[in-house]
Amino acid sequence: MRWCLVALVWALGAGVVVVSGGKVKIDHARISCVHKKTQAQEAYDAKEPMGTGLIAESLKVTERSKVSVTVGMERDGEPFFPHQAFLLVRRVRDDRELLLIAERKGTHMVVVVPVGDNKVESGSSPSDPLWMDDETYSFTLILGDWAMEEGAILWEICPAVTLFYDQTAPKPPASPGVFDFDLSTKKELLAEYSWEQPEPGKRAPVIVVLLFTILTAAPTVAFFAFGSRFGAFPLVLPSSGAQRGFVFAFGACLACYVGSLVLFWVKWSIFDTWKLMLVLLPPTIFTGHRVLADVAAR
Repeated sequence: MRWCLVALVWALGAGVVVVSGGKVKIDHARISCVHKKTQAQEAYDAKEPMGTGLIAESLKVTERSKVSVTVGMERDGEPFFPHQAFLLVRRVRDDRELLLIAERKGTHMVVVVPVGDNKVESGSSPSDPLWMDDETYSFTLILGDWAMEEGAILWEICPAVTLFYDQTAPKPPASPGVFDFDLSTKKELLAEYSWEQPEPGKRAPVIVVLLFTILTAAPTVAFFAFGSRFGAFPLVLPSSGAQRGFVFAFGACLACYVGSLVLFWVKWSIFDTWKLMLVLLPPTIFTGHRVLADVAAR
């Protein structure tokens, strides 16, 4: 992989030795490592001549360390950013590689190395991850631009980066499986599901309920009385016994409805009231229909 990248980078800058504006050179290079557990920080700066020697001969890190590589380039004292800037991480044991792209931050190029994170490599598998405990890796910096004399720079900045997993770090609890649940029979409700029924609220006195029931029903009775007087609702009992029985039954159903409302206001719940009203609904409709049919026939 690295030789293909070097060939590509070199081809873009081949044949260009000097450009107007001055020579391009590496001004500064550093490897920094911050250990999150101890908050200890290590920094290694490149030695002259830059681009040839090692920045650090060896480096020990853990999966909780934050490792970054910072490179600064200049041309005639001005910051210069090459078109290609990569960091090649190679596992020494089997030459397995991971290519990281540098990002521009201020006047430098920075590459953050995801130490211990196997999700950054698309080709990794759980059985053969890239980052492993007690493994050695090498860091190689690849820089290229048409304005550089060399066309491309292949610079091994650290040949031995050893990764050690922190055995003292707390491990996250394992998530329960799909079928990991309790099949035992519970004899009583759990504490969080217990519920105490509140005491019923204080109802109005019976005298007050009856008084307001009479006041509510009085306008309806008065309406039918005046209607019968003017001939709109002839309140005359039929002559036959069957029709007279339907009139009394219909009146009894209406009285039961009023009585159910009185009991609801006094002591019943809404569910008890609905039960009685549902029982009264069929005979009320039937007898009311017969009464209206008899009135229309007369």
